[in-house]
Amino acid sequence: MNTNACIAKQAGGTAILAGGADNNRALAAARADVTYKIQDIEGYVECITQTTPLYIKLITMLLDSKEQQIRFPYQNFVTGVVSSGKNARLQVNSGCIDAMVVLPLHPNFNNGRSLIGVADDLSAQRYKFTACDSAGSVITVSNANFTSTQGSNMQIQIGSDTFPKVPINNYLQVSDITNNSLFSNSLYSQNLLFNGWSANASSYSRQKFLSENFVWVQSFSDGEGWASKILTGIDSASQNLDVIVNANTPANGSLFIGALLTSLLVFDTRTGQVSVVQ
Repeated sequence: MNTNACIAKQAGGTAILAGGADNNRALAAARADVTYKIQDIEGYVECITQTTPLYIKLITMLLDSKEQQIRFPYQNFVTGVVSSGKNARLQVNSGCIDAMVVLPLHPNFNNGRSLIGVADDLSAQRYKFTACDSAGSVITVSNANFTSTQGSNMQIQIGSDTFPKVPINNYLQVSDITNNSLFSNSLYSQNLLFNGWSANASSYSRQKFLSENFVWVQSFSDGEGWASKILTGIDSASQNLDVIVNANTPANGSLFIGALLTSLLVFDTRTGQVSVVQ
């Protein structure tokens, strides 16, 4: 996927070949829509086609003898895009909040045919997440000045609690928080947060994290509650709760906020009603 031909296709019009007919063919191929098809797929579904009367009677007896509500946890992901990273809000209603995802979006993120620079860009603009200062300028690493990546002041507020307790002051700290949230502080974790494309070659640097892969994942639990059936995240008490995020965005850009939740399907055995706590 990182060959010049594939990147030119994604670029949607950026020439990579020098002059003449070859260059014209490259441009024509790059401008054309990408198409694909799937064929010769075989599927098999195994299901219960009939429920016996004895099984129905057994389930009915169990439900009649159970007075409290039956709660079934399931995974949910609530997202929102806001135009400003200052006091950005996302409202959730769930059993608990397992993690948050925050991404600063490019001003042109919603353009399906946005361009990439073949020589120096790994991702199209919709997948480019850039760390910026309060003015919207890209943060640049300076080996001669350790303060060049400071001043982020990023924090998440849920109810009266804040995460982290002290606002993130250095943009590079976000990579460590994301890595630890995803891999639970494992020494064997591997990620592509610092991966990039520069001068027609793959590169790996701190700058690429800041300019292309600035992903903030903040975990609040030891695992996903819907899977373990043990809620270890932030208890949201099945009520509407505002999540407030402070993070800078590129000039004229937006902020993506996502909440990984453990939601509940609630069955009332007395009334037979089913409700959803998202």
